[in-house]
Amino acid sequence: VDRGARFDGLDRGLKIGGYLFEELGTYLGIGQRHTLQPNPCRQVLGIIWNSHSPIGAYEILAALSSRERRPAPPTVYRALEFLQAHGLVHRIESKNAYIGCAHLETAQHAGQFLMCRACGQTAEACDKTLSRAIQKLAEKSGFSLEEQTVELSGLCPACKSKNRHAA
Repeated sequence: VDRGARFDGLDRGLKIGGYLFEELGTYLGIGQRHTLQPNPCRQVLGIIWNSHSPIGAYEILAALSSRERRPAPPTVYRALEFLQAHGLVHRIESKNAYIGCAHLETAQHAGQFLMCRACGQTAEACDKTLSRAIQKLAEKSGFSLEEQTVELSGLCPACKSKNRHAA
């Protein structure tokens, strides 16, 4: 995979939000009672981060099955819940799939996701101005906003260029 072709410029294969994969337990500040175990949380996170587009729970389950004995679906869902709770992955509602968080250094942030409809690659943006505008809109409407995720569909630069040349 040509990681330079990613339109968000993020190298998910080596680092996650600037942190080496092995340092995640330290980054999370998780003590001895709770650790990012190699099986299954670390494996699930690795599968998500090696995917360049949102990946569903059953796709994750299939990838885990190819490595060792087939785990039960609840094992994957528990790992996903753990990873979401610690801000390591986001759920893409429109695709019922997950993607690694590109902004680990920004605790509890609202994500905006740019999803290419042609190739499926997804990039996370973290625009505080947009997040504040959505919050103000909710407050003005008397709405109690609990969570915000913005999913935008279109063409990434590579697919946009291909379409331009094909026309």
